[in-house]
Amino acid sequence: MADPYSKLSPQTRRLLAERRTEDDDGRPVDVLIRMRADAEVKTLQQVEGKAGGAQVRTVAGDVATASAPLGALLALAELHEVVAIEVTTPLEGEAPPTG
Repeated sequence: MADPYSKLSPQTRRLLAERRTEDDDGRPVDVLIRMRADAEVKTLQQVEGKAGGAQVRTVAGDVATASAPLGALLALAELHEVVAIEVTTPLEGEAPPTG
């Protein structure tokens, strides 16, 4: 089994480290979750259950977009079906998501 921390992108790891030094208010972050090709619909339910407060938005093939509390990402990475997690950032000139 892969180390869950290794499934987090470098940017996600850095954000986790920065947030640990501050008071984490529990606000969710937008993430891309890459899953194993053989992952089933139940995986999405596991994502939402494992990361309390997570909300899967869209799924395209083996990639899902979701919103999840930053503090729950490591627990989410523990799922066998999860291959990688990356916190998303707006493109230059793009407004950040609301809600």
